[in-house]
Amino acid sequence: MTPSEKKIIIRIKNLGKKFQLKDTPLFAIENISLDIEENTIVGFIGRSGAGKSTLLRCVNRLETPDTGEVWYHNLQINTASEKDLRKVRHEIGMIFQHFNLLARRTVLENVCLPLEIAGKKNKKGIRAKAMECLQLVGLQDHIHAYPAELSGGQKQRVAIARALAGEAKVLLCDEATSALDPETTQEILQLLLSLKQKLRLTVILITHEVAIVKEVCDFVYVLDKGKIIEAAPTEIIFSKPQHEITRTFVDSLISKNVPDFIRQNMQTVRPSPSTPSDVIIQLIFSGHIAEEPIISQFLHQSSHNINILAGHLDHIGKSSFGALIVSLPNTSAILQEAQTFLESKGVQIKILGYIPK
Repeated sequence: MTPSEKKIIIRIKNLGKKFQLKDTPLFAIENISLDIEENTIVGFIGRSGAGKSTLLRCVNRLETPDTGEVWYHNLQINTASEKDLRKVRHEIGMIFQHFNLLARRTVLENVCLPLEIAGKKNKKGIRAKAMECLQLVGLQDHIHAYPAELSGGQKQRVAIARALAGEAKVLLCDEATSALDPETTQEILQLLLSLKQKLRLTVILITHEVAIVKEVCDFVYVLDKGKIIEAAPTEIIFSKPQHEITRTFVDSLISKNVPDFIRQNMQTVRPSPSTPSDVIIQLIFSGHIAEEPIISQFLHQSSHNINILAGHLDHIGKSSFGALIVSLPNTSAILQEAQTFLESKGVQIKILGYIPK
């Protein structure tokens, strides 16, 4: 099935939610409209207070919106009866930052809980379903352990299994990896990718970590002050960010690849022409140009050298994405020649600073 043939599983129309701050209404989200396709991983990223969690909680009506509509397939969630809402919440599982496991229940009993709450009476059937979910997350050998005996990553796996127990079609993840170390975060992200493929899940991720978005998301929404300021496939968000806030997020990830020895010697103010110096430039390559010998082409047609200081090549979805940190002699003529050539090839250029010789 091609992306254009995918079905819309969640549709949001003109959604708004406000809270009363003393005598002043504060809009957490305002006039948000979007469609989420099934079997995709969609990321919502933004600074603290941007409205990400409020938006997520409106999807399963943990928060009731003041205006607009939320649709799950053909059911309008924000006006659904309690009976219909209970049914929908089994199909829209939620994973929290701090796991929310019951300390006095074993791993198996924690996963059985939503089925018991749903009124299931067949204890063998409940246990079999819980075991099936625990096998999916790789915890079938820990069924008798208590939460206190588990690592953070194992606790989150239990929380994912619990969310899947009700035959979930959608997983809502509210900062689901922010309490985990980097290695465990990678394990959980790879698990979500695997579950998406095995179960045809739709996953909605709320995060402030741009590296997580890059790792697993098919599509990204950037929020600020309760509004969507940018929306695009992940490779477009990283290769051609439009809004200043989006550029800040992307730059924060790319700038981690600037070596310390460059940072320590680099200055942001351009030296006077009488002071010999090099200009430090960040080059961003995306799509097919990331795999072309563009620097070699420049060297071939120019009498000036480019000194490569650092670089990396990554993949976002099926698209290549790379960044190089290079230096050039700091003269207007050389810089103009390089900019003209590189930009003609689709390379994005950002001047990071200058290093006096």
